[in-house]
Amino acid sequence: MKIISLFFVFSLWTLSANGCGCDWSRNFLELCSESDAVIKFKVKGYEDYQEMGSESNPLTSVVEVLAVYKGLISGEEMRFSGNDGTLCRKFARDFKIGRDYYFQYNYPNDGETPILDLCGEYALLSDYDGVQGDEYQENSTPKMTEEEFMTALEENLGESASASNRPSSNLNDGTARTFSDALLYSLFGVLILLLALFGRVLYRSRV
Repeated sequence: MKIISLFFVFSLWTLSANGCGCDWSRNFLELCSESDAVIKFKVKGYEDYQEMGSESNPLTSVVEVLAVYKGLISGEEMRFSGNDGTLCRKFARDFKIGRDYYFQYNYPNDGETPILDLCGEYALLSDYDGVQGDEYQENSTPKMTEEEFMTALEENLGESASASNRPSSNLNDGTARTFSDALLYSLFGVLILLLALFGRVLYRSRV
């Protein structure tokens, strides 16, 4: 009977491990060329708590997007789904409130929230001391200054890596609005106004 019980437990453990099979060897810079979006965010708080033993585990991280280096975002504030204890994801609480992180992710299906992926080095902590990967991650991103990291990021992403692409407002259509977009829209508005004034002056000169 003990042998059967041990076999049953071992089988469950094996299934769980296979369900969370990951390529742990790939670091942030190696992954970013394949991810749909690469951003920098500040953690604002948590949502959707569940009870896990004696603790209350948040399932969602609420973040403020500080910069967009690749991809489209839905607005300055975003939400990412974390681990409920059974998923291949980082726990939301792994991302500390008030801290800045470089983060990359793949677009979710319609109606779903992007996840805090665990299968690879998808996040890097950014602070006054520079940028650093997870010391427990195999082939982790070595500690470097912000300038060194941006140089390495640009080498992997090309011209799309630009910290000036700061989102200016929330959008409901799922596209990104960046600082450069806002400037372009402003210039277009000024051009329309000038054309209207020119047309009015031309009309009056003919009358």
